[in-house]
Order: sequence, then C-alpha cells, then structure tokens
Amino acid sequence: MTTWSNAPLAMDPYSRLQAQSFDERDYIGCSTGFLSWFGRPGFGSTLYSDVASVVDIDIIRGNRRTAALVPRGMISRPLGPTQVDTAATRYTAFSRRFPLSLEMGTIAADQLEFRGAGENPYMPADHLTRLRKLALDHHKEQVKRTVRLFEVLAAQSILTGVQDAIIGGGVANQYDFCRNATHTYATAGSGGSWAAAGSNIMLDIEIACGLVRTDASVQPDFMLCGSTAMAGLLANTALLATANNFRFNFVNVGGVSAGGSVVGPTSMPAKFQRFVDGGWIFRGTLETPQGFVLSVFTYMDTYTTGAGVVTPLMPAVNTLIGSSSAICDRYFGPPERLPMTPTEVSDRRFWFGIEPGPAMVPALKGAGDIITPAMFYFDAYKSGRREITVETQSAPIFAPTMTDAWVTLDCT
Repeated sequence: MTTWSNAPLAMDPYSRLQAQSFDERDYIGCSTGFLSWFGRPGFGSTLYSDVASVVDIDIIRGNRRTAALVPRGMISRPLGPTQVDTAATRYTAFSRRFPLSLEMGTIAADQLEFRGAGENPYMPADHLTRLRKLALDHHKEQVKRTVRLFEVLAAQSILTGVQDAIIGGGVANQYDFCRNATHTYATAGSGGSWAAAGSNIMLDIEIACGLVRTDASVQPDFMLCGSTAMAGLLANTALLATANNFRFNFVNVGGVSAGGSVVGPTSMPAKFQRFVDGGWIFRGTLETPQGFVLSVFTYMDTYTTGAGVVTPLMPAVNTLIGSSSAICDRYFGPPERLPMTPTEVSDRRFWFGIEPGPAMVPALKGAGDIITPAMFYFDAYKSGRREITVETQSAPIFAPTMTDAWVTLDCT
C-alpha cells in the first residue's frame, strides 16, 4: 500500500539524529538552477513514500478545442464528427519503480586515534565523540553529492523529457515523460545554425514559442541559452540589426540603447529570482515580432561525472524555451534496507548514543523547499571489527508534469 506524505518522518532514530544536524546553508554551494523548478509552491507538489517502491505519475496535456454551436430546439449534440464529447484534463498515466541513489563511506578504527579538524589539542575528544563527528562529516559530503545528482536528473527531465533510472543505462533504464517529439529539434533545419552570423535566430525562437503556446496552452516567458548558443545570439547580424531598430532590452542592459538614447535598465521579473538564486544568470529581455516576451538567462555551472569529466549542466549548444507556469512535481521513494535486528539496535545505542523507539521530529535550521532532510535516508552499521560504514540513500524522480511546456533547441 502506498503511503504519501508532504512531511514524512525519518525512518529510525539514527536518521532523525542526522536530520537534526541538517542545515541548508551547508549546501549553498550546490547548483539548483533546474532543481528549483520542481515542487514550487503553487506550481508543483513534493510527494514522499516511505513504503511503496512503485509510483504512479500523471503527465498533463492540454487541448484547444472550442465549444460547439447547435440548432435551438433540438437535442444538443455536436454537428458532424469533428466535435467530440467533452472530457476532463487529458493526461498520460504510468507506473514506475523508484530509482535508488546510494553513497557510502567508511570510518576505520585508526581514524579515531587522530585529532579532528577544530578539535582542541589540549582537550582531545574520546573515540566515540570522534566517531560521531566523522559520521556527520560523511553524511554532509554524501548529501552534497546527492544534491548534485538531483540537479543532473532535474536538468535531464526539463531538457529532454526523460530521466535516467541508471546513469548511462540507455532507453531501457529511463523514465520517459512523453514529451511531444517536435519539442526537441535542430535549428539547422529551420533558421540555421546559430553560429552562422546571418542565421534566422528569431524564426527558431518564435517556432519554439508557438509550440509551447499551442501544445501546452501556456505562455512562454523565458529562454535559457548555453554558452555557445548565447555567443551566437549576441553576434547574429540579423538580430543586431533588428535590435538597432526596435531596441531589444537584452541589447541595452547597461541602460543605453543601441541608438544612443538613455533608457531604463532591464529588470528581471521577481518570479525568476528562485532560479537565479540556484545559479542562473539573468541577461536581459527579448521581445519577438509576434509579441512573445522572454527573459533571457545563461547557466554556467558544471558537475563532474564519475569518470572525472567536468560537464556543463546546460549544454553549450542548446537553448531551452519554456513557461514559468509549467507544473513540475517531484517524488521521493523509500530506502532499501532489511528490518533492523536487535543486535543493530544495541550497536546504535553504543556507537551513537541513540535509544530505539519514537523520537521527536527535529527542528530544522535554514531548511527551505528546494532541499529538505526528508529527501534523504541516513544509515550506519558495523561492517567489521575495524570499521563502520555510513550510508545516505535517496530515491528521486523529477517529473515535468506539464511536459510540453518546454522546447529544447540544438543550435549547432
């Protein structure tokens, strides 16, 4: 049976102990530009399950059908086959097993013999105190790595409409959120490569805006450019010529238009502050001939793969166009663990000073709605006569529920 909650309890007293030490300020250095889209108040939900390993996800689709006109005095049925009966919101439902993220660290017996960072050399801590401090340090680093994984998975979901269940595991190990295939396309087939100075970049932007408006029934209002795509945008001769005539805001960020007249500085709508706090960089505002008004951003943050390759979170050649009204939900499943044995309960009591049984939910310091301790499960166990293993697990799915509210352009 699935149990959903907006604020689940930690799974055991040890998890509660580590959650009590959770401080969101420890993770400020972690990029959350894409992660910030999921679970936003008013535009998404955060759902936790501490028992069910399968989740049901509904992907919402819109339509633009009109009402029917019928002759008065007759039974009101549609005229002809083109007008179908009304229905509730269209959606695609599917069930998937939760993925599992697992980070592990080992505390060896010989580590307890040495003074830790910040420890008073004239009043050394005992071995158990050092053990508990090392366990907390491990969990903090594991949470940082897991948050970076969250950001990578959230970026996948928004940019491609799919999320890996196993990194690099191929199509068979992905969650497919059923994005319309037309919402990912290469600009070379329409306006041309953005690297070409005279390419029709505005055509590409308006095609993407039209797809969002038509297929998702929401207004596109932002554009996120990779570094190469942004360079092409700023160097595009056709766009610059139009900007000289119409004074696109992103051209006169400094407060002076291309024609030399003084104008007010370009301001960012407050609704995007959440994403700027997560690492996005506001560049200005672009208004298209058809009347679409887009706030323009870049995102320069990177992550390091398991192979040691530094990789941009926003691919350099891509541009993302979408709507801030998009609904994005996130789901967190249960950990993977056998029931605790009496021996483990006894070990926990000795090593960490934790009594089994109910415990109060900790008061969290600085916890916001982007990263919360409820996303993680902490565990520790004796793995030999000379070492203890500490683990951090998480089971995240980031679902761009309004899947067609995004369009990704390959600008090469």
